Amino acid sequence: MDAPIGWSDDVCPERRLVVLGRTGSGKSTTCNNILGRDEFKSDACGQSVTDKCQRAICQRFGRNVHIIDTPGLFDTGMSNADITREVVKCIGMTAPGPHAFIMVVRIDRFTKEEQDTVEHFKNVFGEGMMKYLMVLFTRKDDLDYSGKTIEKYLENVPQMLRDLLKSCGNRYIAFNNRASPEERGGTVQRFLDMVDRIHSNNSGEVYTSDMYKEAEKVMLRREEQLRQVHEAEVNKEKKKIQEEYQAKMTAMEEAQTEKITQLVQQLSMKEQQKEQQLEIEKMKLEIEKERLQMESDLQKERQRLEVEVERRKMLCGGNPPNYRETARKEVNNETEMMMNLFNVVVKLVGPQLLALAMGKMEEHFFSTPSDAALTNETPKVESPEDKSQVKGETNRKDEAK
Repeated sequence: MDAPIGWSDDVCPERRLVVLGRTGSGKSTTCNNILGRDEFKSDACGQSVTDKCQRAICQRFGRNVHIIDTPGLFDTGMSNADITREVVKCIGMTAPGPHAFIMVVRIDRFTKEEQDTVEHFKNVFGEGMMKYLMVLFTRKDDLDYSGKTIEKYLENVPQMLRDLLKSCGNRYIAFNNRASPEERGGTVQRFLDMVDRIHSNNSGEVYTSDMYKEAEKVMLRREEQLRQVHEAEVNKEKKKIQEEYQAKMTAMEEAQTEKITQLVQQLSMKEQQKEQQLEIEKMKLEIEKERLQMESDLQKERQRLEVEVERRKMLCGGNPPNYRETARKEVNNETEMMMNLFNVVVKLVGPQLLALAMGKMEEHFFSTPSDAALTNETPKVESPEDKSQVKGETNRKDEAK
C-alpha cells in the first residue's frame, strides 16, 4: 500500500483537526470513530453533552491525529464569554494551525442553522478556512438502507448545501458510525487520506491567521519556559548524581587509607619490638601488595561509577518531554497558560468575536424559525427505524378496524 501523502517511512506526521457542527449532528460519535475508541460523550437525543472543547489524540494509519471536538458554540445558549473562551482554547490547542476543518452534517438535515454555523466559523477563523474545510455526512447507514450512494443523494439537496460543497472544493465523505469495525476503519483511512490531500493541495502548509500567529507566539514562549524548567531540573539531578559519585569515591578512598594506615602501624610495632627481620620484610611486601590491590580496586570502581554516572545523566537528560503537548494540556485544563493565550488573542480580535457571538445569541433566542427555513431542510432519508415505526402504526390501525 502506498504511503499517505506528505509523510515518509521514518516520520509519523501530526494531523490537527477541528471538528465543527451543530448539536445533534453526530460530532462526538464521529470523533470516537476516527479515534478508534470511545473518548467523547455523545447523546442520541440531540442535547449538548458538553459546552467545552474536548481534545483527544490517537495514532491511526501512520498519523498522529489530534482531534478538537467543539461544542455547538452557536446553538447551545452559551454566553459570549464562554464562546470566546472555547474558541481561544481551540486555537491554542491547534496552533500553529489545523490541517483541516471538519464540518459534520446529518444527511437528513441541512437547514439555514447549519449554514449559519459555517458562516459564524468563517467570521471567527477567516475566509481562508474554506480551503481547509471538508464536509462529513453522518448517518450513511440510512442511505445504505435506501440503496442510495452519497453521490446520488447530493443530486437533490438544497442549493445552499451545494454552494457550501462548491465553496470547499467539493470535499466530502459519508460515515456510517454503526458499521462493522472493518468498514469503519476503511472509512477512517479514506478520511485521513483526504486530510493529507488538503494539506498537500495547500502547499504542505497548515491553516493560519492573525489569531493563530499570535497564539503560536504564546505557545512558543510557554514551550521555552517549560524547556528552561526542565533543563534546570536535569542539571539539578546531574549535580546530585555527581555529588553522590564524589561521596562514594571519598568514602572508598578513606576506607582504603585507613586500612593501609593500620597495616603500617602493625609494621611499626613489629620493628620496635625488633622481631625477626624476615617477618618484617614479609609484612612490608604484604602492605605493598595490599596497597596495589586497593589502588586497582579503587580504579575499577571509579571507572564503573563513572559509567553509571554518565548513564544516569543521559537518562535524566535524554528524551526531553514534548513541551508543545504539555502547553496544549495546560490550555485544555484552563491553567494560567490559558489566561495568557486568552488575553493575547482576545486583545487582537475579541471585540469582533464578542459582537459575532452576541448577534447569534439574539438571533437564536429572540427569533422564530420561518416557513422558508423549514422548507430548506434536506429531503429526509427514511431510516430502518422510521420505516418500522410507520409499519407498526399501520398495523395498530388495521387491528383497531
